Amino acid sequence: MSWSDFFYNNDARREKLARLGQEVLELMKNNFRATNMLSKALNTHCGCSFQQINLNEKHTVQQNCEVLLSAIGKIQEKVQEIDRQLKDALEPSCYQQLRSLQTPSTGDWRKVRNILAGVISIATAASCVALIGLVNSGLILSGVVLCIGGIATGALGCLVIGVLGLAIDLILSSFIGAMERDQLEKAIQEHEEVLRDFRPASHKYSETIMRVTVKIEMASESQH
Repeated sequence: MSWSDFFYNNDARREKLARLGQEVLELMKNNFRATNMLSKALNTHCGCSFQQINLNEKHTVQQNCEVLLSAIGKIQEKVQEIDRQLKDALEPSCYQQLRSLQTPSTGDWRKVRNILAGVISIATAASCVALIGLVNSGLILSGVVLCIGGIATGALGCLVIGVLGLAIDLILSSFIGAMERDQLEKAIQEHEEVLRDFRPASHKYSETIMRVTVKIEMASESQH
């Protein structure tokens, strides 16, 4: 194989690595955006006070993952707290009835209000539906948490977020040919391993949050 073959193949590998890095970056941005969407909806309709979070491209992947994990953790804690209140305050049959409302109708809003009347300080059907949806999606939230935690502690964790997708910056090597090829292939493999689980978990996370926020809006509109 000639040197030109090495250069050509490495150019293709650099392009592939850049695409994979860009995909990781876009998934991270989507997860931040989805988390902020959920926080805003809970603040508006459920009386919560979650802070908006920002992806910082000057920080490492690990640092950004920690910000995201902290925000998701606070949401999970709040949901678990209210779920415990519901479980302690309601009869078992009423609690299960509340948890089973997957796509509530207008009649279900009344049912929710009747179940919770005088039990705990949740004033609107909108907040109830949002919290029920979050409790029911707990395993999905946990799935993305596991993936983000793996990224933070894995091979990509030390990279500055702003250079994801810039393969030539990721591979800081003066070598050419086979030695650079090996480094590129290793980096490609690391990115592909991350994306294998992170891609579907991120898509599911965003979809779940979208469903929950739609429920909040539907419930809120039904009360006007």
